[in-house]
Amino acid sequence: MNESPTSRGRSARHVHSARRVGLFRRVGLFRMVGALLLALSAALGSFAFLGGAASAATDSGTGSAFGIQAVLAGTNLIPPTPSVALPADGSAVSNTLVPVALPGVLTAGVASASSSSTNFGTAAETITSSASLASLTALSALSVGAVQSTCTSNAKGSTGGTTVASISASGTPIPIPSSGPVSLPAPLNTLLSVTINGQTVANSPGSTSITVDALKITVLATAVEVTVAESKCAATGPDINVVSTPPTVTGVNPNSGPSTGGTSVTITGTGFTCVTGVKFGNTPATTFTVVNSTTITATSPPGTGTVDVTVTNCNGTSPTGTGDQFTYTGSGNNNGGGSGAGTGTGTGTGTGTGAGTGTGTGTGAGTGAISGVTAVHTGEPWAGSIPLAIIVFFLGCALFWRRGLTSAVSRATHAMATLRRGDTQR
Repeated sequence: MNESPTSRGRSARHVHSARRVGLFRRVGLFRMVGALLLALSAALGSFAFLGGAASAATDSGTGSAFGIQAVLAGTNLIPPTPSVALPADGSAVSNTLVPVALPGVLTAGVASASSSSTNFGTAAETITSSASLASLTALSALSVGAVQSTCTSNAKGSTGGTTVASISASGTPIPIPSSGPVSLPAPLNTLLSVTINGQTVANSPGSTSITVDALKITVLATAVEVTVAESKCAATGPDINVVSTPPTVTGVNPNSGPSTGGTSVTITGTGFTCVTGVKFGNTPATTFTVVNSTTITATSPPGTGTVDVTVTNCNGTSPTGTGDQFTYTGSGNNNGGGSGAGTGTGTGTGTGTGAGTGTGTGTGAGTGAISGVTAVHTGEPWAGSIPLAIIVFFLGCALFWRRGLTSAVSRATHAMATLRRGDTQR
């Protein structure tokens, strides 16, 4: 059947119109996908930005302090005085109190306490607390000058310290260690025990805290416990992950002494801060003094054999090794004629009068809270969206511009040429 020229023209126009619609639909599809990808990249970028801003406000902290407290069998004879606690908004707070007394036990001078923060609620926050006491007299014999404790907690961990101006017994100055027990002269040492710069540090993923007690005084006859100048600091947040190592003992000099104890020993090593104990094997040193962060002097307790000398602080207990060993020497009893010497594993024995030495191995185990020295940032859940947003952005650009324009221009040129040919034929 023959078509009229009019019918053929109408049919050609329908074909050209369909081609135009298909072309524009394909071009529109590419542009639509490209636009959607660009919008997605913007959303991911906004999530990263807002997520970062939100995470900066996820940290929090607490702080508190008091000047003096006296306790007997869990009952406050002197409640924590004066005491402060960091407000919920992190603003600074302080308090001061006039002298207090516990008749027959102690008198204390003016006490003060404070706590504050900087950058509170952000990853850069720092919590600080301090407490002080102007003076203290215990049992009319022990006199203590100005005392202060301080602490700090932030993403790097928790640290603290204590200063004591002076300690004297009946007017005679007493050496002040950097931490640990204070060596009191007789007969005062049968009435009181004094410990300086006690620190308790605790860390776990997302938190760090410390408590510093400048002085702990115990009245032995009545078991009254007095805490002087306590400071507490704590910080929490997803950016806190503190890693630390315990102290180490690398040398003991001299490395031997009589089994009766009483040998003055110099201990060298690292990490001798906030020291809470020194042991010869499983027996605590009779006394010890922390000279500095690498040196401790200690008096050996009675013992036998060869033991490891270990140091415990708020980071844990030093691992054992050959460099920390101390050997006890002893003598036998004269039970008959002759003399002799012998060695063996354990306690040596000999016939007659003789020196016997024994060797053995010991292991020391200790636990302690971790103190922060290195902070490792664990990352944020939104961090991965940043590179993803960049990838999606460039993909969107490629589809929107290259396919939407370059391909569209090529297809449009071809389509227009086809249309012109159809119009010419018509």
